[in-house]
Amino acid sequence: VHFVQSSHWDREWFMTFQDYRHRLVGIMDRLLDRIASGELHGPFTADGQTILLEDYLDVRTDRREELLEAIRNGSIVAGPWYVLPDQFLVSAESLIRNIRTGRDIVRSYGAEPSNAGFVGDIFGHISQLPQIFTLFGMDFVYLWRGTNLTNVRHFIWEGADGTEVVAYRFGPFGYGDFAHAVRHADEPNHAIDPSTTRDDLVAFLDKEAKYTTVDPILLFDGWDHLEPEYELHKILESTIQGGDFELVFGTFDEYAKEVRAQRDRIGDRLVGELREPGSNPNEVDTQWLIPGVLSSRVPLKLENHECETLLCHWAEPFQCFARNLSPIAREEEFLAVAWRHLLQNHPHDSLCGCSIDAVHRDMLFRFAQSRRISERVATESLRAIAASVDMEIPDGGLRAVIFNSMPHERKGVLELELELPTDWPHFEEFYRFEAKSGFRIHDEKGRDVPYQRLRQRTSRQKFRSRPKKLAEGYRTFGVMVALDLELPPLGYTALSIKPEKLDTPTRHPVGQGSIARDHNWLENEHLLVRVAPNGTISLIDKATGRVYTDLLGLEDSADIGDGWYHGLAQNDEIYYSTSCHSDISIIQDGGELATIRIRTRMLIPENFDFKELVRSEITIPFVVENHLTLRKNQKFLAVKTIIRNTATDHRLRMSFPTDLKTDHYWTDSICDAVKRQVQLREDNHLLRELEVETKPQRSWIATSDGEAGLAVVSNGILESTVRDLCRRPIAVTLLRSTRKTVYTDGEPDGLLLGETIEYRSRLVPIKGLPDFSELTLHGQELAAGFRMVSLTKTDEGLYKTAHVLPATHGFLSVAAPVVMMSYRVVHHMAELRVFNPMETEVTTRIDFKFPVPLGVNPAVLTPVDLDSNPSGEPITESNGCFQITMKPKQIMTFSHDLT
Repeated sequence: VHFVQSSHWDREWFMTFQDYRHRLVGIMDRLLDRIASGELHGPFTADGQTILLEDYLDVRTDRREELLEAIRNGSIVAGPWYVLPDQFLVSAESLIRNIRTGRDIVRSYGAEPSNAGFVGDIFGHISQLPQIFTLFGMDFVYLWRGTNLTNVRHFIWEGADGTEVVAYRFGPFGYGDFAHAVRHADEPNHAIDPSTTRDDLVAFLDKEAKYTTVDPILLFDGWDHLEPEYELHKILESTIQGGDFELVFGTFDEYAKEVRAQRDRIGDRLVGELREPGSNPNEVDTQWLIPGVLSSRVPLKLENHECETLLCHWAEPFQCFARNLSPIAREEEFLAVAWRHLLQNHPHDSLCGCSIDAVHRDMLFRFAQSRRISERVATESLRAIAASVDMEIPDGGLRAVIFNSMPHERKGVLELELELPTDWPHFEEFYRFEAKSGFRIHDEKGRDVPYQRLRQRTSRQKFRSRPKKLAEGYRTFGVMVALDLELPPLGYTALSIKPEKLDTPTRHPVGQGSIARDHNWLENEHLLVRVAPNGTISLIDKATGRVYTDLLGLEDSADIGDGWYHGLAQNDEIYYSTSCHSDISIIQDGGELATIRIRTRMLIPENFDFKELVRSEITIPFVVENHLTLRKNQKFLAVKTIIRNTATDHRLRMSFPTDLKTDHYWTDSICDAVKRQVQLREDNHLLRELEVETKPQRSWIATSDGEAGLAVVSNGILESTVRDLCRRPIAVTLLRSTRKTVYTDGEPDGLLLGETIEYRSRLVPIKGLPDFSELTLHGQELAAGFRMVSLTKTDEGLYKTAHVLPATHGFLSVAAPVVMMSYRVVHHMAELRVFNPMETEVTTRIDFKFPVPLGVNPAVLTPVDLDSNPSGEPITESNGCFQITMKPKQIMTFSHDLT
């Protein structure tokens, strides 16, 4: 019998972080005192996360050595996580960096981290967690939610790639089962009594022995925010020791070792995601999946998505490329701080949006710190590269360097906002109604690059910083242009921008005319889009001939729930935009791109009347704005959606009817594409916790009948479905407005009243079945976009390095279908992480093309695990590249020297 004592620590939830920390410090003080006195029997497990120890040491600096000694001698067991995150709301890299950070902290304390995969209170589990854990050397998982296995304690969990781990499933009250049944921790007035506690303990042991097929039994005492019950130790010893049982005051790792030796006795097996709703009555099991967190407080989700993208697609890889150009670009330590701020927002009660308002306000500060650090590192790195480019800046002109963060070439129409000096010559067409900057754009060979003017903003304030001078203010004339470019993989191309004389107006040639064929009609080589008076659109895919109609329809229903659940109202009244009025305008009109703006005006209930339990009879205007952009030769329709929330207690979804005969669809998950059923389970009406139609996604949802289909790719939308209706519409959740928060009478922030929320999406027609790699790359491109650095001669003088780079260059390419996850500096080495999203084995080509100033191209790639330890035979370069074969759904990491 392994008795493992812990305390599940929500860093913030129904109290703020500082309130919880005050309680934590008291518990840890008494814990260290009892370790010193010998009153604590056995080790204490710090809830599988290390941030508790950091939070304690920030206050109790005087007890640092005492705490570290307890960790080193095993009295306190820490790790493997930094924080316990929700798995469906964060990226794969966030999960990996979370574990890596936690393990590195424990090692910095002079100890080894726990290898126990504790996820006891997480709201469901991703299909790739077994592989991620195993790549850290962790092959045992402790969980509860997401599965209704109640008559066994162990099963084999097979992940998406086939990786298997042993899983322990906690009992009816989850990780609080022992504290409920023996300590009666949920009964405020219950006191520990040796006689009754002994009886409860015997009954609990009999139950656990009944439900296990292996010899070891786990008694886990670690419910929410509980201090160890020191009086319990002697009762355990006197009750358990001897007879059929041997008592060990131990750890998760020791228990896992014994179970692992008897793995052949474990007969149950689960495969893939673990997301079953709670189906059993409370007296049998109390697990709740809690699926509504996917769409609660969506501004938090959008902020997190932006911060993850900024770190993994911009700050880290380009800092890696630029670090040999200038010492200012060697900022790995800054990026570690940015990751810490970001990870501190990932606990399952934080990013899930199910805490009190004060908690979520604190999160905004952490997001801001992460973003600002990443922005600064990315800016310095990109600027060092741009200033080193071998392209003469014309007198009075600019050098514009456009960067691509994708490891593949990007071709097509891009939009650039040029910051032009205000003293450049201007021209005025016709009768001089409006002044326009005159300029021409040339590529590295001096060829004229045609462009389309989109919009302009006059006299914008800027400043330059010099190390030994005060900031210098100046103004620019902002001009947005669209032009057709080719960007090399993970690299850049440079353009020269020259002022033009007053008497020579510059514009884009008319050519074949505009992509806007009429006020409500966009068309290019691949797609035709028409806008209906109610704001919905039809999309014709010329490759397949398929026509998709009534896309972008809106559905608004009541939401009487909270951060955990979308609350269904019995007396709900659902509003649709199908008969609403929309204003249509063309805001960009040209041969490179055209944009139609649709403003759809609905009248929806102002709020929900919680007294009468109906939606209010008072209706208010609710406007949703969609910008449809079609570019030359583009095979998808770009959509920007802007919502200004004026109502409360409601859920807003957008619909995309597909008219496909299908009973399934796919969404992306962490390094996976998950096939989902359209129909809900037949016994749904009998469940304690209903299965909901909405399911998690990372960036896309797709459906197909085998011949053709439609995908919706989005940034920051994490909840979607294909509805079980005749037209099989894709539905994505845009917002949930709720007022209930835990242990309060209700708070305002969750209502999102007055918030402006913006999403960017792509509607991608599919020929045949969905290409998981292509859609995942769409998601990365949409999130990361591209960046531009423009330099005057003055700027070049400030930032120029001692090195010279080509005018156009790609540093690193990874051939599809393999997808790059990250490229960064780790311990003075570079690490590249990739995954195969396909269900078949694939071979990819990885090319490094470092110019001489950036170092020597690697001749060897060393496979490493997620702790950066070698994990396979080195791979040598062949014919100028590396050929890598990857198994289905496999994640691989490679290390190489930077010198």
